Amino acid sequence: MKDTQTKPFTLDDLKKEVEDWRRKRPETKTFSSFFTDPVDRAGGMRTLAVLCTTLISVPLIELANLLVVRPSLTIFHTTIVVTGTITLRFLTRPLLRLGCWAVRKKDKGIGKLIYDNYGKLLHLTIVLLGPSLKWYFRIDPDDIRSAGKFQEWINDTLGVEGIWVESDISRAVRHETWCPFVGHDIPYDPTCKGKYDPTYTGDKSCAKGCPEYCSVLMVGWLKDFLRYINPDFDLEPMKYMLPNGDDYCEMVYIKKQGHMEAEEVGG
Repeated sequence: MKDTQTKPFTLDDLKKEVEDWRRKRPETKTFSSFFTDPVDRAGGMRTLAVLCTTLISVPLIELANLLVVRPSLTIFHTTIVVTGTITLRFLTRPLLRLGCWAVRKKDKGIGKLIYDNYGKLLHLTIVLLGPSLKWYFRIDPDDIRSAGKFQEWINDTLGVEGIWVESDISRAVRHETWCPFVGHDIPYDPTCKGKYDPTYTGDKSCAKGCPEYCSVLMVGWLKDFLRYINPDFDLEPMKYMLPNGDDYCEMVYIKKQGHMEAEEVGG
């Protein structure tokens, strides 16, 4: 009769099974074994290369930006602005006289041709100088008063004097109180003495002068720059002008969206 009883499971049997399991189990991934596997080694080296490149390149880029790019931009834009300032200073008087002549002769002939294209000539200065002026004067595209630095630059270049009487992020008002060209290159009616002769009681409108040069051509130039900075920036039509015998030229800068919101709140 066969012995059907199960053989007792001894401690030696347990040790043998554990040893067999250890021999057959998958190899455990360790930090050292990570670099022994070809696939893992390739991926690890790529990751290490990217990490090292990032750690080295980021400080180098910032250093290059600080020592090379920013000084280069400063030199470039400053050179453009200075060149534009000198050019504007020397060309202002002949261009101004040409513009006033075109205003008086705008109905026909060469005068009409010049008048129709004078704004394009001024717009060319925005194309050439706009980016440098924006960078040089740190103009904020969300602040209408900041955009007024363009007019300050023009005034400082040409010798026009004025003050800001209202200054806000969405509305700013500037009064030009003295202009070296009014009464000379921008003539006013000789019969209009206005404030120059307190005893004068006649017509003070000075309508025969050249106010259109300021109210149309110059305002158009300023509008071009404002729209370059922000399409919502604009100038209101001029109501007061020195060529008309007023005490100042009034420039009202507005940010359309902010101006409309202010009117709604006020209403």
